[in-house]
Amino acid sequence: MIKTAIFDLDGTLAYTLPDLLTAINAIKRNHGLAPIDEDELLRFVNYDTVTFVKKSIPDVREEDIPAIFDEYMGIYLAHMCDKTRPYDGIPDVLEQLKARGVRLFVMTNKDTVAAKGMCDKLFGETMFEGVYGPGGQWQMKAKPDPDGVYRIMKITGSSADETVFIGDSDVDVNTGRNAGVHVLGCEWGYRGRAFLEDIGAVVCSDPGELLKKINDFQ
Repeated sequence: MIKTAIFDLDGTLAYTLPDLLTAINAIKRNHGLAPIDEDELLRFVNYDTVTFVKKSIPDVREEDIPAIFDEYMGIYLAHMCDKTRPYDGIPDVLEQLKARGVRLFVMTNKDTVAAKGMCDKLFGETMFEGVYGPGGQWQMKAKPDPDGVYRIMKITGSSADETVFIGDSDVDVNTGRNAGVHVLGCEWGYRGRAFLEDIGAVVCSDPGELLKKINDFQ
């Protein structure tokens, strides 16, 4: 029986790409650099935020990265929910799981401050018991390291067989596999069904199927 569900954020719970692209291209414009397009940006969204910024804006000096990162965070935090939205059906799935007593968490490689603010705005401040990104006060290691999954299981007292990790990328699938928990892939995310099937993931075509497959673990 599933007692703990851990969700990735970008591409799993919410479509975040437009606001990520806006923030990165604002930095590029500010520094006289050519803009990036969505397809190129998608190559970097699974990294931690510092690496995401470095790979998205590779044509700046290494010593300028801290200032560039601060500039990016200032823009992104102010506009991260301008166009970002939950995927259709996700809020209902979360409500149903929560009503059954499943403990809900977010484990992302996004900056924790941004992730928590986004989840609070999109899903309410009480939907998730915890929203965790790498570093910060918790000092969680970035995915696909299973460190965060282990910590969450310790908080909930759930075994690996009582825990499911849900995400849309190879990083998420490998995080769940590394922790030895159930893993479900989301077709609607940034990598798509074919990619997830190629790495052997159990794939859900929509949030309704996601809920059914979680029920199948009972």
